[in-house]
Amino acid sequence: MPVVTISQKAEQTVFELRPNASMTKRQYTGICIGVAIFSVIVILRFLTIGAWMIIPFTLLDSVFIIVVFRMVRHSNSVVEKIYCSSVDLTLVREEHGKTQRWQFNPYWAKVIINKIRHPWYSSRLLIRSHGESVEIGKFLVEEEKQKLAHDIVKACRPVS
Repeated sequence: MPVVTISQKAEQTVFELRPNASMTKRQYTGICIGVAIFSVIVILRFLTIGAWMIIPFTLLDSVFIIVVFRMVRHSNSVVEKIYCSSVDLTLVREEHGKTQRWQFNPYWAKVIINKIRHPWYSSRLLIRSHGESVEIGKFLVEEEKQKLAHDIVKACRPVS
């Protein structure tokens, strides 16, 4: 389940969205070192019995495993922060070292769940205002998108 953190500070609610990352950077490094050590042991064992043709395949396997883990780690590096108050709605997305920022007036902004008719595809959660729309929470499941949409609308209501 993705991480959805909600904090309230001085009439502002902050939603922080992160995809589910089951591995920390330290664990990733440990797995890569473990795969390298295991590969060296396998290579040395086959060299001692004279089966040197195993070396390229063992190296390819090791590189493939490390590259796949790196790709998964890279795809989980997205952070979306939504700052809601009665006067401002700001979305900040940090993805692969790049930061994007959108600012909306909460009075005009609409939080929309765009349903897709095909059963294989998930719906899209959009913040739309004045012809501009931004998709948020691509990694959330349907129930989480609906709850987040409800919470954003509730947090952006003017205090009465």
